[in-house]
Amino acid sequence: GEKEKNVFFGIAFFLKGCELKEVEHILGPLYDDCKKHHIGVLVEKSLLKVRHGTVEIHNLIQDMGRKIDQQESLKLKS
Repeated sequence: GEKEKNVFFGIAFFLKGCELKEVEHILGPLYDDCKKHHIGVLVEKSLLKVRHGTVEIHNLIQDMGRKIDQQESLKLKS
């Protein structure tokens, strides 16, 4: 859904390589107790992985997220 997309963008742009606990702490004020659910959905969809307590995103998936965000921003401007 829309919230998972926003969590994905937040991780792809700013939190890649961070500890899962730190990511949950940062996302907590925005998503309360649902943050773990949203992260879990992204893991299930293979958009990100959690390994040894660290959030990881493949570079190609990260680039895809950036391109989608750019396209959406351009749509809003026109």
